[in-house]
Amino acid sequence: TVALAGPEPQFTFAVIGDRTEDADEAVFERILSEVSQLNPSLMVSVGDLIQGYTSDSALVEGEWNEVLDLMDATGVEYHFIPGNHDIFDRQSAAIYRKRFGAPDKYFRFMDHVFVTLDFSAYGTAAAIPPAKIEWLTRVLEVSKKSKGIFVFYHKPFWCEDFSAGRENLLHN
Repeated sequence: TVALAGPEPQFTFAVIGDRTEDADEAVFERILSEVSQLNPSLMVSVGDLIQGYTSDSALVEGEWNEVLDLMDATGVEYHFIPGNHDIFDRQSAAIYRKRFGAPDKYFRFMDHVFVTLDFSAYGTAAAIPPAKIEWLTRVLEVSKKSKGIFVFYHKPFWCEDFSAGRENLLHN
């Protein structure tokens, strides 16, 4: 968890990582139990909460039901960023939107701004459509006077850019 302190009341938030491929359900449940014991003000998942990658919409819905049951059991407010296992085709995007709304959004919490971005369909930062970058730029501009801004997305594009000697579009 991350603790934020200052002249205003303190709050904490937990960041939950990827749980796909050969995920051990017991480990995920233990992590959520420990997060619950820490009692953060909120929790953010950076994607890949379900296995996905199936055309069986009932299976995708069932995977989401299992995850939401576990998340709800923590009693902690949570927010999701979709990963490539959460949104992997048009059908999964429709399921995600029906359950959680737009995948690109921002919210305020105690005068801090949290931005969640869906980059699940892009292999590199350079592939992100300009309209999405323009939206992010506007959000950051209107959030300047906030006490802090946290931006979350699933894919670590900075690793690829750094390794290739490229400037990272998102850091700017």
